[in-house]
Amino acid sequence: LQIRNQSTGDELSSLSYDGYTNLINRGWTIDVDAPEPPVSGVPVMGVLLPPTNVSTTSLTLDWTAGTDDVGVTGYNVYKDDVLEASLGNVLTYDVTGLTPGTNYDFYVTALNALENESSPSNTQNVSTTLPASTITIMTTSTSSTWSPNRVTNSGSTLRWIANGGGITEQIIDANDPVFDLSGNTGTVTVTVESSDGFTGLTQLWLDYLTISMYDVSNAVNLQSLSSRGNRNLGTVDLSSLSSLLSFRSDVTDLTSIDFSANDL
Repeated sequence: LQIRNQSTGDELSSLSYDGYTNLINRGWTIDVDAPEPPVSGVPVMGVLLPPTNVSTTSLTLDWTAGTDDVGVTGYNVYKDDVLEASLGNVLTYDVTGLTPGTNYDFYVTALNALENESSPSNTQNVSTTLPASTITIMTTSTSSTWSPNRVTNSGSTLRWIANGGGITEQIIDANDPVFDLSGNTGTVTVTVESSDGFTGLTQLWLDYLTISMYDVSNAVNLQSLSSRGNRNLGTVDLSSLSSLLSFRSDVTDLTSIDFSANDL
């Protein structure tokens, strides 16, 4: 007879306790000394690693395995000291349903077969990201070196995405991007994304770029805006730019300007 987890000829260890006890309870007579019962200790939790895949509403937690003399059977994940999830014997968990731009504390505990719970792991503090704010620019330029004339930004680096008009999509993470629009056969849309709501963008000059439309309403801290030399530009909405101190544009380009939010 070989009891599971036990090699032939070995003394019975605590790993064989459940099998041995089950046979005795069924009326078996076993001429081997009974094994010691498992030690009723608590597991030792591993290390919770820095969160990954952090987005506006979700993130991924990973940790190293816990240890236990009986065996780790699962893990509890805690968010801000409240149980978030009870898991099986896995080493990763995707947290969802979070609030954008919010700070959270996470830790994990290990569980064993006796339902004992370890002390908490180290705590990882993390903030979810904010939704990207955008600026939209439309141009018919065919320049091989299309670039805004001047950008002053002390916040997070801007992401510029140019597509449409028959060009291959171009994505540049920089405050002073240079695009090749030489293959443009129509209208290219340039979208500017900011992970911090353009909080540091104070100056944006879009002079002489063959622009037909731009929407900078999300750049609420913008102080200086220029769009000179864009002859197809007809309407400019500055109604949300309460911090704007300077606006430049050729008068013949414009049919409407909304200054309602500021004292220009």
